[in-house]
Amino acid sequence: MTHCINQDPILLYLWKRRTLYLGELPSIPDLTPAASTLLVGLDKPFLIWDYASGQKRETRTALVPAGTHFGADPRNQNMVNCYLDPLGEDLRALSPMMQGSIGPILVDCRDEIGQLEDFHTIVRDTPPAADAYGILDAQFHRQGSVSIAKSRMVEPIQRVIDLIQSDPLSNEPTEWLAHKAGLTQPQLNRWFKRITGVPVRRYRLWHRLFVTANLMSFGKSLTDAAHEAGFSDSSHLNHTFRSMIGMTPSFVFQRSDRLRIFTCPEH
Repeated sequence: MTHCINQDPILLYLWKRRTLYLGELPSIPDLTPAASTLLVGLDKPFLIWDYASGQKRETRTALVPAGTHFGADPRNQNMVNCYLDPLGEDLRALSPMMQGSIGPILVDCRDEIGQLEDFHTIVRDTPPAADAYGILDAQFHRQGSVSIAKSRMVEPIQRVIDLIQSDPLSNEPTEWLAHKAGLTQPQLNRWFKRITGVPVRRYRLWHRLFVTANLMSFGKSLTDAAHEAGFSDSSHLNHTFRSMIGMTPSFVFQRSDRLRIFTCPEH
């Protein structure tokens, strides 16, 4: 039996607020993402399931809130895997555009045709990071989503996110982060999880993955980039990568001949 070898390019866009991966994905049997995620099958429906409810669904698009325990089978196709902003603005903008659900996972975008056209345009044209970001912004807000009042706690939680992003090597305790944000430690723990969907420690690890990929875009080796991003060793990196993204670093970076990484510090 002859197996088709995927030689399509893999595109990885890295922004401060979002991360966009377009390309080959393995089966993801067991994942709890540290950021809300938009999954899109570029060629056909894929299978997704929610562990809490036990429900499964075939769909072309799925919106997975951060911290949701789920699995997915891409069914041997190129996928869109877009990690959304940590404060939930993208999630709130996209949610009204979805037509169905399995547990907390929303499925079947009302504007599926337009959404697919946007992502196929990015794959075909490989635009600079700033232009690709603009395509996502226009897509996410195409429906003119209803404005939702922000909690007064968004500002201090944004302050904590900024502190983590400014120094990924820092291991300052949550008490220190809470003090800098004008919160108590219990307030920080409660509101950070409520607003972002994940605990502070998990978001720290998530951001270190982002830093690792960003350093590799400037020519660093995987080992050196991981060390500079704060991972103690390759085992630590592999475990974090698999638990948060659903695949090993080698799955992506062994395909380096097909991988293109785009960055844009403005976003």
